[in-house]
Amino acid sequence: MKKFLKILISTAATLFLAFIMFYCMVTGAPDSKSAAEIYMIKAAIFAVLLSAFLCACIHYILYLQKKLEEKEKEA
Repeated sequence: MKKFLKILISTAATLFLAFIMFYCMVTGAPDSKSAAEIYMIKAAIFAVLLSAFLCACIHYILYLQKKLEEKEKEA
């Protein structure tokens, strides 16, 4: 249950961060329709990738911290 909750919170945080970044980037979209569509697609991809990268970094740091604590208990 704890792992499921952790995954759920991480997913929600990633999507929320992606939505906020996308919204901020779209407010500066160009006026022409075709350029705006391309801009919005690129903004969405960038927002999701950056959010996922930040979430993965946080999980990796927590994983390394857990491994370090296990090694300290062994010593």
